[in-house]
This record gives sequence, C-alpha cells and structure tokens, in this order.
Amino acid sequence: MSQREVVIKGGPNKTAAFVTGQEELLVRINSAGTTGLATEATLKSITHEEDTAHVSGDIGVLPLGVRNDTDAAMTSANGDYSPIAVTNTGALKVSSGPGLVKIPGALRPNNTSGDLNTVADTLFSVSVANVGSADGTILSPSVTIKPGEVLNFSADALNNYFTSFPYNATGTEFIIIYVTD
Repeated sequence: MSQREVVIKGGPNKTAAFVTGQEELLVRINSAGTTGLATEATLKSITHEEDTAHVSGDIGVLPLGVRNDTDAAMTSANGDYSPIAVTNTGALKVSSGPGLVKIPGALRPNNTSGDLNTVADTLFSVSVANVGSADGTILSPSVTIKPGEVLNFSADALNNYFTSFPYNATGTEFIIIYVTD
C-alpha cells in the first residue's frame, strides 16, 4: 500500500498534525482533554463483515433503546434521527397502534330460524366454511357459499382491512375464522 502524508489543521492554535501511513493519529475524544488512539484496528474491532457468524467475545457499539410507555413522539420533525423505542421489559416496540397485534377469532352460526348477521370490527382476514347442508350467503352484494365450500378473504397489504363482514347462515351452518386487532 502506498504511503501518503496527511496534514490536519485546526483547533484554537491553528496547529497542524502530520501523519504518514506508518504513524497513528492521536484524537481528542472529549472536552476534558482525555485522548485515545483511533486506529484501523480499533475501528475494525467494532465492525463485522456481512455473513460473519457471531463469536463469543465480539464487541461493538450498543444501539440504545428508549423506554416509551406512552408512545410520546421521539422526534420533532420528519427526517430527524430517532432512538429505538422499547417496552417496559426492554423488548423492541414497533407500535401500539391498531393493526400490529393480531387476534384470531371464530364464530359458528347455525341458527335455522334465521341467522342474518354482520361481524363488525377491523378484520384483516376472514375464512368461511359452509359445514351445513344448504347454501348460505356472505358479503354484500351476496356471494353464495355452497355446502363443503371454503372461501378465504384477506386484506393482505399493510393498513388494509375490512370494517364489516355480513353473512346469512339461515338453514345451514358456517364456521367463520377471522383475524382482528
């Protein structure tokens, strides 16, 4: 590797530091005047190449997380750098808003005298199986679901959802499985 001389000028006294490829550069790391050496070996000790497996004793820069129980804003403007939010147990906190914690649910309507109803919630996916002996309908406009058929509906994309899922199981029996928040 070729060696080059580097001149660094600055500070209140306009002093200069001359560094060649064989020397180390002394760097002030705090205002109290404590100094340390910033060497290639020091920098390499806290970085790892892609696909390098963890080894006991590895060192690095710890990304600090900030406990944020109330979901308070952690930045003041779009584009600002922000700390990582964590829960009261130190787990990574993505969001406590709707749509991220999913809860499965199920219904088994089998009312022969007329089971016309609507599941009203924030629904991310719905599966309906007709386990009865007659046709039933789901959705509006109505979609016929025959005995033995299973229909699956999914909002799939982030922040998409159904707000209601009407069904008519009069004279038959459905198993409805859904995911909500």
